[in-house]
Amino acid sequence: TTSDTKRVTVTEEETGDGKLGPFHQLNQQYPGLKQLHHNPDIFEVENFLSDDKCDIIIAKATPHLTPCIIKNESTGAIEQDPSRTSADANLPQTEAPSIVSKLKAMDSCDAN
Repeated sequence: TTSDTKRVTVTEEETGDGKLGPFHQLNQQYPGLKQLHHNPDIFEVENFLSDDKCDIIIAKATPHLTPCIIKNESTGAIEQDPSRTSADANLPQTEAPSIVSKLKAMDSCDAN
Protein backbone atom coordinates (compact mmCIF):
# COMPACT_ATOMS: atom_id res chain seq x y z
CA THR A 1 0.00 0.00 0.00
CA THR A 2 1.05 3.61 -0.35
CA SER A 3 0.51 6.61 1.87
CA ASP A 4 -2.31 7.63 -0.48
CA THR A 5 -4.28 4.52 0.47
CA LYS A 6 -4.04 5.50 4.14
CA ARG A 7 -5.61 8.92 3.61
CA VAL A 8 -9.32 9.61 3.95
CA THR A 9 -10.67 12.65 2.17
CA VAL A 10 -14.20 13.88 2.86
CA THR A 11 -15.90 16.41 0.59
CA GLU A 12 -19.30 18.00 0.37
CA GLU A 13 -21.67 16.35 -2.06
CA GLU A 14 -23.70 18.00 -4.76
CA THR A 15 -27.37 18.47 -3.94
CA GLY A 16 -30.24 18.15 -6.42
CA ASP A 17 -30.24 21.89 -7.13
CA GLY A 18 -26.61 21.81 -8.34
CA LYS A 19 -25.29 23.52 -5.20
CA LEU A 20 -22.85 21.98 -2.82
CA GLY A 21 -24.34 21.04 0.50
CA PRO A 22 -22.99 19.38 3.63
CA PHE A 23 -22.56 15.65 3.56
CA HIS A 24 -21.79 14.95 7.22
CA GLN A 25 -20.64 17.13 10.07
CA LEU A 26 -17.14 16.11 11.06
CA ASN A 27 -15.77 15.85 14.55
CA GLN A 28 -13.33 18.76 14.32
CA GLN A 29 -11.39 17.30 17.29
CA TYR A 30 -10.61 14.04 15.46
CA PRO A 31 -6.84 13.40 15.73
CA GLY A 32 -5.00 14.40 12.55
CA LEU A 33 -8.04 15.95 10.82
CA LYS A 34 -6.84 18.73 8.54
CA GLN A 35 -8.92 20.93 6.26
CA LEU A 36 -7.34 21.22 2.81
CA HIS A 37 -9.90 23.44 1.08
CA HIS A 38 -12.98 25.55 1.75
CA ASN A 39 -16.04 25.64 -0.55
CA PRO A 40 -16.13 22.81 -1.18
CA ASP A 41 -14.83 21.63 2.16
CA ILE A 42 -12.15 18.99 1.76
CA PHE A 43 -10.56 17.31 4.77
CA GLU A 44 -7.88 14.66 5.17
CA VAL A 45 -6.65 12.45 7.96
CA GLU A 46 -3.07 11.32 7.41
CA ASN A 47 -2.42 7.69 8.36
CA PHE A 48 -6.11 7.06 8.96
CA LEU A 49 -5.52 3.36 8.37
CA SER A 50 -2.43 1.26 8.92
CA ASP A 51 -0.92 -0.75 6.08
CA ASP A 52 -2.39 -3.89 7.68
CA LYS A 53 -5.92 -2.39 7.74
CA CYS A 54 -5.58 -1.33 4.10
CA ASP A 55 -4.49 -4.84 3.16
CA ILE A 56 -7.51 -6.29 4.99
CA ILE A 57 -9.90 -4.00 3.10
CA ILE A 58 -8.27 -4.82 -0.23
CA ALA A 59 -8.36 -8.58 0.45
CA LYS A 60 -12.01 -8.54 1.53
CA ALA A 61 -13.22 -6.22 -1.25
CA THR A 62 -11.27 -7.59 -4.23
CA PRO A 63 -13.52 -10.62 -4.84
CA HIS A 64 -16.53 -8.31 -4.99
CA LEU A 65 -15.16 -5.74 -7.47
CA THR A 66 -17.53 -4.96 -10.32
CA PRO A 67 -17.27 -2.37 -13.09
CA CYS A 68 -18.85 0.96 -12.19
CA ILE A 69 -22.11 1.68 -13.95
CA ILE A 70 -23.70 4.92 -15.08
CA LYS A 71 -27.08 6.12 -16.21
CA ASN A 72 -26.98 6.61 -19.98
CA GLU A 73 -28.27 10.16 -20.49
CA SER A 74 -29.58 9.31 -23.97
CA THR A 75 -31.47 6.12 -23.20
CA GLY A 76 -31.92 6.28 -19.42
CA ALA A 77 -30.46 2.77 -19.17
CA ILE A 78 -28.16 1.81 -16.29
CA GLU A 79 -25.09 0.34 -17.94
CA GLN A 80 -21.33 0.06 -17.93
CA ASP A 81 -19.55 2.91 -19.72
CA PRO A 82 -16.84 1.40 -21.94
CA SER A 83 -14.70 4.54 -21.56
CA ARG A 84 -14.51 4.16 -17.77
CA THR A 85 -12.02 1.87 -16.10
CA SER A 86 -13.19 2.24 -12.49
CA ALA A 87 -14.65 -0.51 -10.34
CA ASP A 88 -16.30 -0.62 -6.94
CA ALA A 89 -17.11 -3.10 -4.23
CA ASN A 90 -19.29 -2.89 -1.16
CA LEU A 91 -17.76 -4.11 2.07
CA PRO A 92 -20.32 -4.93 4.77
CA GLN A 93 -19.75 -3.01 8.02
CA THR A 94 -19.60 -6.32 9.87
CA GLU A 95 -16.48 -7.21 7.87
CA ALA A 96 -14.51 -4.22 9.18
CA PRO A 97 -15.79 -3.19 12.62
CA SER A 98 -12.63 -1.33 13.68
CA ILE A 99 -12.73 0.79 10.52
CA VAL A 100 -16.42 1.54 11.01
CA SER A 101 -15.63 2.58 14.57
CA LYS A 102 -12.97 5.04 13.35
CA LEU A 103 -15.33 6.49 10.74
CA LYS A 104 -18.07 6.95 13.34
CA ALA A 105 -15.60 8.72 15.64
CA MET A 106 -14.66 11.11 12.81
CA ASP A 107 -18.30 11.69 11.85
CA SER A 108 -20.61 13.53 14.23
CA CYS A 109 -23.62 11.32 13.44
CA ASP A 110 -24.61 7.99 14.96
CA ALA A 111 -25.50 6.27 11.67
CA ASN A 112 -25.23 2.50 11.54
